[in-house]
Amino acid sequence: MTLLDRLSSPGPKRMLALDGGGIRGAITLGFLEKIESILRERHANPNLKLRDYFDLVGGTSTGSIIAASLAIGMDAGELRDMYLRLGGRVFGKKKWRKWEALFDAGPLQEELATAFGDCTLGDPSLTTGLCIVAKRADTRSTWPLINHPLGKYYERQQGHPPPRGRASQHGGAGLFRP
Repeated sequence: MTLLDRLSSPGPKRMLALDGGGIRGAITLGFLEKIESILRERHANPNLKLRDYFDLVGGTSTGSIIAASLAIGMDAGELRDMYLRLGGRVFGKKKWRKWEALFDAGPLQEELATAFGDCTLGDPSLTTGLCIVAKRADTRSTWPLINHPLGKYYERQQGHPPPRGRASQHGGAGLFRP
């Protein structure tokens, strides 16, 4: 079944929405790992991934990283291990500017470049719907980036990579915050 067939088939759809929150994404991943375990048992499929169960995964900030990782087929346990390994390096030393915390995005960008490789929003490896909610740094406007082939801006967005950090996320350098 193609992504378009899956997203446009009749009937209800299962959606997973994930919030941001930096390293607190590890808490989200703990819940997702339990959900994945329950679903594997319920469906008698030890290889079931959340992307096989949910028709659309989406998120903002850390939630978009988790959503994109699930959409390419990572399981929640792999992601939790990545977050715990990177937590101190990425989120350990923060600087503050007004009301937002700044962190060194370098280690995160390296890890995500390794995880996603050359994958883009139009990549056939994305077998579930994906929505990444980004905010432009210059205008502070919200931009939902989607992989639905019939989506209004799909043609423009399909070549964009999943989240990779402050400087390279979805387009021009520095336009989108992680």
